[in-house]
Amino acid sequence: MSLRVRLTIMISTLFVLVCMGAGMYVVDNARRAVRDEMQSTARLTLDLLEAELLRGGAARDPWRTRQFLDRLSSMGSTRHMRITIRQHGASASLATDSMTVPRQISAPAWFARLVSPQDLVTPRILTQTGMPQIEIELRADPADEIAEAWRETRGVLYMMFLFAGLVMGLIYFRLGRDLAPIDSILAGLQGIEQGDYQLRLPAYRTTELGRISDKFNHMAQVLLQAREENRRLSQRSLEIQEQERRLLARELHDELGQSLTAIKAMAVATAAAPDIDSSRLRVSMGEIARVADHTYDVARQLMQRLRPPVLDVLGLGAALQDLVDRWNSAGGGGFCRLTITGDLQALSDVVGINLFRIIQEALTNVARHATAEKVDVNLRVGQGNDVDLAIVDDGAGFEPEAARPGLGLLGMRERAVALGGTCALSSAPGHGVRIRVTLPAATGAETA
Repeated sequence: MSLRVRLTIMISTLFVLVCMGAGMYVVDNARRAVRDEMQSTARLTLDLLEAELLRGGAARDPWRTRQFLDRLSSMGSTRHMRITIRQHGASASLATDSMTVPRQISAPAWFARLVSPQDLVTPRILTQTGMPQIEIELRADPADEIAEAWRETRGVLYMMFLFAGLVMGLIYFRLGRDLAPIDSILAGLQGIEQGDYQLRLPAYRTTELGRISDKFNHMAQVLLQAREENRRLSQRSLEIQEQERRLLARELHDELGQSLTAIKAMAVATAAAPDIDSSRLRVSMGEIARVADHTYDVARQLMQRLRPPVLDVLGLGAALQDLVDRWNSAGGGGFCRLTITGDLQALSDVVGINLFRIIQEALTNVARHATAEKVDVNLRVGQGNDVDLAIVDDGAGFEPEAARPGLGLLGMRERAVALGGTCALSSAPGHGVRIRVTLPAATGAETA
């Protein structure tokens, strides 16, 4: 069921309840008005009859009494009342049509049932010294009063239900117009799902939908920029991989290949030389040892670039200290101070290598861009093996919003996010750079 239909049903239900309550209130007022009118008419009629029979002296003269009753009987329609007068046990009932046949109520049956009062019978006994006892009985006939109440109530009820119908129709029509942009919003979301980040929504007149449109367009713009940035970084990553492979291939060819060729040549030449003396043999062996040492240094440098051996042999703490010592020895970025708190051995190998690479990349960026005099690296491992890493330098700094993040910073963020943590950078021109990496306890725990 659509939102338009649900809202229309809810509002219509509310209006129906309000109309029912108002109708009950109107009907209740009409019922009380009919009852009060009947009671008032009965009291007035009894007072008039009593005045005529007692104070007028008709009750003392049987002939005048008979004449009075005949006059009552000869009256036409008596509104609201049927009158019965008894004297000396005899009955003298008014015999007009209005007394013997109930009046036809010109109102709906349901309304007549709701507003009709209970059968109102009002008796009164008249006694006076020296005269017979007279009993008067008035029976209410509310037909005319009900018809009058219906004429007054009908207009109110019709106007009330007409107003409710108009309001519900207006609400249904207005909701249809105001909620029509939802279809275009859904189409826009479907386009975003399919990768069409250039899709934009128009400005809507409704305030709430206008805000949704603004947020949607901003989201689409951010996704478009992120896709372009990822494409650029992917291309740059592939270029760096190719450069690294080309560099490794050149190192292997120029250093290891030539060194192995030289060793082989010297070994073959020594073996083929006739009657070689011991001094010449020692010279050849020394040259072979020198080339072998050079080959080992080159291989060690390559292994250090791929993965520091000290990380596997001595652990994360020693690997970080070796990294900081070599960085300080290079002297290109000020002095770095390393502070480690907690048990690094409780961390898994995955967390260890990622922390090493994050610190390594941060120090590389300081050496390239910061011109800092000092760098503080604080690594803390909590009781639950949660990790908090802070790298702070006093370099030139920059404006983060104006600078495009490079591959190194994105790489640090990706490593932290991959471990379920966060990587936040704060900086300002002239105030250095602060990088904070936090990793949750579950990630930092050592796994079997």
